[in-house]
Amino acid sequence: MNLSTSLYRYVVGGGMTVLVAACGGGGDGSATTQPPPVVADPLGDWATFQHDAAHTGFVNARFDAAQFTKIWTWSRPAGDPNSIGGINAVSTGDGKVYVTNDVYFEPAVLYALNEQDGTQSWLYALGQMASEGPAAFADGVVYVPSTDPNENCVVWAVDASLGSYRFKMPSTCQWSNYFAPTPIGTSVLQTSQTGVVSSYSTAASGTLQWSAPANAYDQTTPAADSRYVYQYGTGAASGPALDVLDRATGAQVASISDPFSGAFSGYSMFSAPMLGAMGDAIVFSGGGFSGRAASSSEQFESRVLVSYGVASKSIIWRSANAYLTHPAIANGVIYAARNAPASLDALSEADGHMLWSWTPPTGDKEFHRNIVATQNLLFVSTDANVYAIDLTTHAPVWQYPQPGMLAISSASILYIATGATLSDGNLVAVKLK
Repeated sequence: MNLSTSLYRYVVGGGMTVLVAACGGGGDGSATTQPPPVVADPLGDWATFQHDAAHTGFVNARFDAAQFTKIWTWSRPAGDPNSIGGINAVSTGDGKVYVTNDVYFEPAVLYALNEQDGTQSWLYALGQMASEGPAAFADGVVYVPSTDPNENCVVWAVDASLGSYRFKMPSTCQWSNYFAPTPIGTSVLQTSQTGVVSSYSTAASGTLQWSAPANAYDQTTPAADSRYVYQYGTGAASGPALDVLDRATGAQVASISDPFSGAFSGYSMFSAPMLGAMGDAIVFSGGGFSGRAASSSEQFESRVLVSYGVASKSIIWRSANAYLTHPAIANGVIYAARNAPASLDALSEADGHMLWSWTPPTGDKEFHRNIVATQNLLFVSTDANVYAIDLTTHAPVWQYPQPGMLAISSASILYIATGATLSDGNLVAVKLK
């Protein structure tokens, strides 16, 4: 039987659109595909950059686009003005979403919003800061990096329930902007602009466990697993490299050179290592530049992805194309988007070859920000919309008419910190089930 496929568009409120693919036969009648059952799987908190300490961007759940409902929006308060006016990427935990304002020598604030309705649970004022980065969450504590006007850089620890001060974790830096710190176990990892990776004990009120050089600049954060810490840097005298450090001591286990990095483009990384399931770390090659002293900004450069073998201390592959978006990885597939021409690509984790690709519709000119993968859907932002792409049909099944930085919480809520290349100060919450 020959089947044809059609897309049907339904507006479901709040500007959202559900796209339903229907397959029909010829003269022998027709059949429509039924969406797979939604399975209740543990999602986990969106704790840090790209979800977890491995920065995979993967959420272990299935979703049905027909159930998606916009439930609230939140805007940076009118009494909180500054030269940037944006908010940073969010983290979630304990029924709250944690939002920091993106500042430039102005008052820095951490907001805790209730996930179900967007009302403010509490706020914590950090004081006058040169910069404030995105928050991370772990075990009832929110971690926020900042640089003060005197170039003192710390990660603040704030009680997630009460919004009260716990402790500070200082690092050496200059005028840093940030990705979120990386919590793992009873430690928090932070990379400073001076190229040092530091590990702090959360069980001992932020006591420094170790510091190690990694030749990175700002706008990055380490990845980590049970044994190692991973940090890519471009500032080494020997050239760009992925450094692998012992998680307990900070001792260098390996430094794997990157021969693909282009010319120096600025004092920022705009990337973090992403850990795969094959003993591999996938990293953008080279640094980035946005022209803005803002943690909510996006880099200009598209860069190739490089896969490093940790055990072999060697390069496994590099991508044929250069990509802009922060990638996601799930079930042996890497998802990344590129521009000129715009294409969302699915790459094999094993060797980097392209498995399939998706081109956005006319009107969407470029891809931006990050990608989030689930068991059955892929969430991606263009310059105009956020799409959910079915991983079986490779077709869009839902869209929302604003771009932005994406996160999915353990409450099955999709967050869009809106703005294609720089935050506009707004946050949209979409209930996924």
